[in-house]
Parts: sequence; structure tokens; C-alpha cells
Amino acid sequence: MPLEEPLLKSHILMPGVGPRTERRLWDDGVVTLEDFVAAARVRGISRERKRLLDADAVRALEAHAGADARYFAGRLPHAEAWRMYPRFAGECAFLDIETTGFSRQSAVTVVGVYRPGRGFGALIRGQGLSATAITEALEGSKLLVTFNGAGFDLPVLRTSFPSARFPPAHLDLLSCARRLDWRGGLKIVERIVGISRDQETRVLAGSDAVRLWRAWERSGSQNALRLLIKYNRADVEGLETVAAAAVERLTDRLNAPAMRGRRQLALPAA
Repeated sequence: MPLEEPLLKSHILMPGVGPRTERRLWDDGVVTLEDFVAAARVRGISRERKRLLDADAVRALEAHAGADARYFAGRLPHAEAWRMYPRFAGECAFLDIETTGFSRQSAVTVVGVYRPGRGFGALIRGQGLSATAITEALEGSKLLVTFNGAGFDLPVLRTSFPSARFPPAHLDLLSCARRLDWRGGLKIVERIVGISRDQETRVLAGSDAVRLWRAWERSGSQNALRLLIKYNRADVEGLETVAAAAVERLTDRLNAPAMRGRRQLALPAA
């Protein structure tokens, strides 16, 4: 059972176990949920409480084996949602939207979705963008990955397309970026992780996306629509690289306490 797999060592999935207790367990040699179940005794936890927590640990291990993203989404704090990424990276949908403005009441113009192994697709206002089309584009994915999606993309989509169905779990990379002290928007974070956009999209910003849509709507400029979709695609596809880089760094931080001198206070079951 690899130490680098964050969900397998997420003791915070058990009720009443917070970050401080989790770190103490790691330092005591109770690194994974399997370690917890196998230990006859665990420092600071009574035998009676441990029996109850054992059942929760086993349920978490079953959810991991069964790729039950909904289970983890309901039990991990928002700030720890990144721990799901290594398990569900192959079943992600990366999403970004463009709108007519910057408020939650703005109309959605483009919904871009990138699926590993399937590629990129754009749903365009007036050309098939609908709740049904969004649901179909996301169907089968278990983890939705966005950048500031919790604050903007998802509220806007749910307002505009209330019947659209989304994956059971959500990872907002803005939260990861802030934990790593990566300040600024997506374009700045992309540069931090080594993404270099091509010349056409490098100079574009959110305000340009609004302008390009207006140009398309007003004059039917195919070039404006092409650039808008290309800009959206760069946003969406870049999320995969940002996610991998952020989760790698956060996983290193998570593993660090368990890798130094363990006190081995957990006792194996008889």
C-alpha cells in the first residue's frame, strides 16, 4: 500500500479525527487506514472508540477499492479534496466556462470540458449548449476539476442550467494554489508550474473572452469565435498540469511527517 496515495492514509475520514490527531497517528507509525485497523491499540484512542473507528476505516478502504468518489466527497473537508485526485485522475473532467460578464448572473457562452483519453470539447451558446449537453459531456466522470469553480463556474452553471448533472466530487484548484502560496489567477499559476501558452492565447485574459464573444455575436466573426474556443481550451487543458503539480507538492507535505523517525507505538493485532 503506497505511502504516496493520500486517501489511504487519510485518517480524517474517520469521525472525530482531525488534522492534529492524524499527524500524531502518522508519527506513531499508524500511517495508513490498514495500519489503524491492524493495530491492537492506538495511543490516545480507547479500545471502545477504536472498535467504532475500525468500522469507518474499513468502509473508507472499501470506498477506495470501489472508486466511490461520492463517499470521499462527503467526508473530506473542502481544503483536503485534493487527496482524491491520485485515485480518480483517470476519471476526471476538467471544466472551465466563458460568460458575457464577471457576475454570477452573466450568461454562459462557452463550456469547455477536457476528459483524459477523450480530449477537449466545447459547448457553445446557441449551438447546442444545454443542461442535457453538459450532463452528457460529464457523464461517467467521478471528479470535476476547476479553478475557482466553487466560487464562479459551478454557481453560474447551476443557475443557468439547474437540471444539469455534475460528477459526485469536485476539486477546486484555487484552494490548492492558495495552500501552496501560489498567488494570482490561473495564468500566473500556469507559469509557476511551467506551462507556456502559444502566442495567440498568451496575451488573452477574461475580459478578452467577453470581447471576443461580443464580436462573434455582433458580426458573426468566425475568427473571434475560434480564438474564444482556443482560449477556453488552453484554460481547460492546462488544469491537468496544474492539478498534477499541486497534488504532487501537497502529497510531499502530507508524506513528510510519516517518513521521519517513527515511534512505532502502534501494536500489531494478535
